[in-house]
This record gives sequence, C-alpha cells and structure tokens, in this order.
Amino acid sequence: MNRLLTFWQRYMHVPPEASAYMATHCQVKHYLRNSIFSYPNDDPKPYWCFVLEGLAVGIHVEADGKETVRWLAVPYSYFTGTIHPFSTRQNTAIIEFWTESVILLIPNECIAFAQQHYPAISELMQILKQQQISRLRKYVQLFQYKDNFDRYCFFQKNLAEIAEHTNNRQQAIFLQMSNGTFYMQKQKYVHQK
Repeated sequence: MNRLLTFWQRYMHVPPEASAYMATHCQVKHYLRNSIFSYPNDDPKPYWCFVLEGLAVGIHVEADGKETVRWLAVPYSYFTGTIHPFSTRQNTAIIEFWTESVILLIPNECIAFAQQHYPAISELMQILKQQQISRLRKYVQLFQYKDNFDRYCFFQKNLAEIAEHTNNRQQAIFLQMSNGTFYMQKQKYVHQK
C-alpha cells in the first residue's frame, strides 16, 4: 500500500480517509513468473489490480493457437480481472504474469464505491486511465510500422519498460513476429547500434 500511496502523492494531496479506505480494502499478492491470474471462462476474478512490480499481460489465443497480446500492465498501472471495474463479466483474455510480480488487489465493488465517494480516488483512477491511454497510443503507433525492423526499433526506443522486463519469446509474441523474424530483427538492430 505504501508504494501506491507514494505514487498517488506525486499527483495530489491524498486525504487520510481516502488512503485509509484503500488500505482497508486492499491485499498484496506475489505471483511467480509465468503464473496465470485467470483464464477466460474460469471463475471471474472481480478485482482491480495495481501492479507494484512486474508485468501482467492479457493474451488472446486464436483458434490456430497463435497468441496475441491484448494489453500489458507495467509497474504503476492497473488491470482488472473482469472486463472493467464495474462489471462481473470475465475478462476475455488469459491474464499471465510475464515476470515475477507484486500486485495490490482491491475488490471491484470496493473500487467502484470508492470512485463514487472519494474524489481523490476518482482522480487517481482518471490519472491511471490517462496513462493507460498514452501507452495504448504508443502501441498503436508501434503496429503502424509494417516493416518488422522499423517496428523492432520503435519498440526498443519507445517501449523500453517492456523490452527490459521481457524475454525474447515474449517480445516476439508482443511484436507479432515469428521467432525467426524476431531474431533477425534483433541481430540487425544490435549490429546497427
């Protein structure tokens, strides 16, 4: 909870009653690398999840077995185990931790109540949502590069927070490249540095 509070205080004064509410309703859990938080069609995990350390990823598996990254949650960002905090519907992606991770979990009903009754918590949610939108814009920009090498270069230069915390297989999945194509781009990038 202290790390969330430190992050939150960078943006505003946090009233004691707001931080007390969050502290009362949160739990911190540790997840091992490659562990699964939830599968589609499993029991829903009705939690708002703030990433304190690590990297969570939402993966969609196509009928042919191809994995596609739907979203990434880096430190000091969030994800939900349902489609959003005001829903009980299951997330449609496999939620996996690509690195050892520490997650602060708050039940959806508690975070929904807090957003409506604590202006500072509502403001925090808006800040986190805007940061998420900014990251998504980078992802859109990344996938506008049709050339694999250009996409790899953009990834290394603009998404270092992901590149530093993922292995080659994970990067290839995220960049939507075969392993062979990924390794060719990586080798070319290293030689041009």
